[in-house]
Amino acid sequence: MAKQTDPVSLTTKLSKAADRLQLRYGIHNGGEKAILVFNRLWAGESGRQVDPQKVYRFVSGHGLILLLGSAPLPDSPVTFRNLPEVVKIESHSDFEEELSILAPITEYNIYFSKAPATERASTRIDTVELFIEYVDAAGVETMPSRTHPGAFWTTNSAAMTNYRTLRSGPIALQLDVLRQTGEYARFSPTR
Repeated sequence: MAKQTDPVSLTTKLSKAADRLQLRYGIHNGGEKAILVFNRLWAGESGRQVDPQKVYRFVSGHGLILLLGSAPLPDSPVTFRNLPEVVKIESHSDFEEELSILAPITEYNIYFSKAPATERASTRIDTVELFIEYVDAAGVETMPSRTHPGAFWTTNSAAMTNYRTLRSGPIALQLDVLRQTGEYARFSPTR
């Protein structure tokens, strides 16, 4: 019996300049159903705004993880779940995007966005890996986004119960990153 492969694939290209890390990624949906990609981060306690950070960042060993998806929750209770808005990719379609992460590259999780700068230490990483979460669009209720043109927000957090993750694999790239030293929830690929 032939092994079933996921018809959704990811391509990733990274480059660094003195003042930024450039991330270019593409998603190919070769499947028969549309998908929703959780790649539109938002911030704001009293109303949604585009999150200027663009992507969550976590140090893991000697690597930097970039996440477009749901940020890990802290151990303490939160008043709301910050579920990223989504872009819909139709069946047999492609999506591409380029993001700039300005230097200094700092770990970032929306639930710890107000951590003091004194709770950071410089660390050298050798690899960068991109993770992107998505779900099949069927059965997920959406509304047009007022924050991100062409995107949607999901009206049911149950969308995250059946998500899948695209993974670039480690890409060799040396960078100095500011790692959070205080309380912080990091992404784990096995969550």
